Amino acid sequence: MARCASVPRCVAGCRLLRCWMRSDTPFHHHKKLVAADQAYFKVCAKSYELLHENRDKDVLGAWAALCGSAKAEFPSVASQAPDDDKTLMNLVVKKLEGDYAAATGSDPVKPRVVMFTDVKDAPPLIVVKSDGGYTYDTSDLATLRYRVQQEKADWVVYVVDAGQATHFNLVFAGGRAAGYYDPKVTRINHVGFGLVLGADKKKFKTRSGDTVQLKSLLDEGIDRSQQEAAKRREALAAEGKPEEAAKVPVDDMQMHEAIAYGCIKYADLSHNRTNDYVFSFDKMLDTKGNTAVYLLYARTRIMSVFRQPEIVPLDIEKLCASETVTLELPCEMRLATHLLKFPEVLERVMQDLMPHYLCDFLYELSGAFTEFYEGRKIISKPKGQEPKVVVPALLLAHASYLVMNQCFQLLGIRTVDRM
Repeated sequence: MARCASVPRCVAGCRLLRCWMRSDTPFHHHKKLVAADQAYFKVCAKSYELLHENRDKDVLGAWAALCGSAKAEFPSVASQAPDDDKTLMNLVVKKLEGDYAAATGSDPVKPRVVMFTDVKDAPPLIVVKSDGGYTYDTSDLATLRYRVQQEKADWVVYVVDAGQATHFNLVFAGGRAAGYYDPKVTRINHVGFGLVLGADKKKFKTRSGDTVQLKSLLDEGIDRSQQEAAKRREALAAEGKPEEAAKVPVDDMQMHEAIAYGCIKYADLSHNRTNDYVFSFDKMLDTKGNTAVYLLYARTRIMSVFRQPEIVPLDIEKLCASETVTLELPCEMRLATHLLKFPEVLERVMQDLMPHYLCDFLYELSGAFTEFYEGRKIISKPKGQEPKVVVPALLLAHASYLVMNQCFQLLGIRTVDRM
């Protein structure tokens, strides 16, 4: 493939990229400056993409540097990603071109290959551009083919913003038309989501107008969690409760990370994913209402029950197998009834791919357990007698604990035993 006049600049940019990867300044800031100040940046970017698709050595090296920087910044996420995902995609795309060449009798080297679908009044999918490059249509068709035919996936879920709904409808239609998958055998879904808004009801950005970085968001969440814990300790001390104040884990970083990350995740998942929502740390860290803090606190109440000296020696699993749970109080009936809805809620989530169904269930479960915790004694302490464990109430608390844990795990929220 002939290189355009801007390619040397692009390759030089790739080398410069390696320097940027070693700097403390985020790459996207450099990119914005270059895009604003240099007219050839757009041409360079296109040239870079074409060179990568054709496995240019310099460009592949720059790509490796970029991936390395991302993995260093987010090691826990990057460790789950393939080492050379984009190179694999390019190889799959080449096979895709071969499919269309065989089906149409066309020469895949010639530019501008399009595919029409059965979607009414829709534009065709562009498989190869006029300059010989590829598009999102190409890569998404190729990866759809790979996931179904090579990885043997029976269900593929695309979590991409709602603005891409038309694009994915076309890609799925193209995949069906090309015989890449049979809808009766393989389930393919686009899970669209709305925007995160700032307090001004506009797209969530920093004060300088930049996109908010995830790391900055998580760090601020931890700071806010620590501040809230410090305020709680001071309030308890001011109320003359020094022992309770001393128990507030202000310096427990693992707890603050769990709370901060959980709050951010839950705030996102608890809204209908198709709707926009306003981001607010104050609401996220509120101990009341439908927030992760409230839910995690409800779980710590259950854990405090299991730490009671009368309960620690008991084998709860054996009690579950041998004892019968009787429901005497209205609060017990409400809690048990809600627990029985769990399988139905999971089925709805699986069918509609709406995680806020599970969040609503967990919030209501936390409320039902709080009512049960305050209205039913799990350890009876009559005057003049030894404390006695009320086994049916204990088993109901244990069932709540198991279901809560499953909900938190499904939502990807790390739990804490103390707050």
